Amino acid sequence: MINMETTLTPTRISKADAADDFDARFRPRGAIAFFVLLVILGLIIWFGIYFLMLKRAA
Repeated sequence: MINMETTLTPTRISKADAADDFDARFRPRGAIAFFVLLVILGLIIWFGIYFLMLKRAA
């Protein structure tokens, strides 16, 4: 005898469920990497000017 409570039934994943799953796992890695590189470039420029000013003052 088959117990109806323990049998597995296939479930459908709707487009809304798939979109919600994508939204939950989405991380904008490219945008974050671009922002980090932009900050690093800004620091390089800032320290370059800073050390030039120190050299000029000495």
